[in-house]
Amino acid sequence: MNAKVQSFVLAMPALLRFVLVILAADAVEYASHRAYHEVPWLWRIHAIHHSPQTMDWLSDRGCISWNRCDALAGAGADLPAGVPAGYDLCVFDFISVQSVLIHSNIKVNLGWLRYVIVTTQFHHWHHASDAEAIDKNYAAHTPIFDLLFGTWHCRRTAGR
Repeated sequence: MNAKVQSFVLAMPALLRFVLVILAADAVEYASHRAYHEVPWLWRIHAIHHSPQTMDWLSDRGCISWNRCDALAGAGADLPAGVPAGYDLCVFDFISVQSVLIHSNIKVNLGWLRYVIVTTQFHHWHHASDAEAIDKNYAAHTPIFDLLFGTWHCRRTAGR
């Protein structure tokens, strides 16, 4: 890797580096999650994750290994750019905790933050069987990629 690029990345404030790594991980996770829904043989593997009738913190059980592989692939993409070794473990921990939270049955409306971070409301719509929610809300950390690619959907109703 180019030493200038590495120096530039290492000079960034830690919070900015963290946000950029989360965005890189989410880009990989968005693409792979969308593929799980749109590629028939991948859907057969992923469908177990969508089989629970109600959402709770255990709803993530069907895809834990797949989601973590995506997260590591996305977060690992930053290593050649000069992000310090071990940094990905911090990102991985964040990704793991957020995955459990967005699948939980915690009913909190975060208002405008739903445009910045993936919330339970956002992700529960991904799991809904309503026609308007099918093949929507693929992102795991920030809805930016769903907004960019036209797959964002979220109602304001409480409890969803």
